[in-house]
Amino acid sequence: MTAESPTEIDVTCLPDDEDNIRGVGPQAVMEQVGTRTDASESVRRLTVVVADDDAAVRHLMSRVLTRAGFRVLEAPDGREALRLAQAEAADLVITDLVMPEQDNIETIGMLAKLEPRPAIIAISGAFGGTMLRAASALGAATALQKPFSANELLRAVGSALASAP
Repeated sequence: MTAESPTEIDVTCLPDDEDNIRGVGPQAVMEQVGTRTDASESVRRLTVVVADDDAAVRHLMSRVLTRAGFRVLEAPDGREALRLAQAEAADLVITDLVMPEQDNIETIGMLAKLEPRPAIIAISGAFGGTMLRAASALGAATALQKPFSANELLRAVGSALASAP
C-alpha cells in the first residue's frame, strides 16, 4: 500500500476532513433503508467486525468506521471474526481473504449462514481479484480490492448495509 493520497487506507495516513465520513454512518444507512428516527429516538449503533491479520490496516479501518459512528470490533483472523459476529450479533463483517488460521472463503460461507445474517464485505490485495469474485459468489455483498480509500470503504459499508437481508 502507498501513501499517495490522504484518504488511502495506509499505515501512515487517515483522512482529517470530517466531510469524508459524513453521510455514511449508521443514521445515514438507516435512512437509506427506509428506517426513520426522530431526535427523541435512540438509534442503535450498528456493529461492524473488522478482520485483517495486518494490525495497522485493521486499526485504520476501525478508526475510519468509528469516526463514522459505528461500533467496531477487531479480529486478527477469520475464526475470531466468526466468533465476534455470533457473540455480538454483528450487522456487518469486513474480512480480508488471505489470513492465517482459517480460509476466509470458508469464513464467508459460515457467516452467510448465521442468524441474524450480517452483511459481508470481502477485501483483498492478492490474486488479482479472483478470490474477491469467489467471495461474492459465496455471499459477500461487496468486494474491495486493496488498496482502497476511506471513502471507498465507507461507500462499500453503506451499500452492503443497505442491501442486507
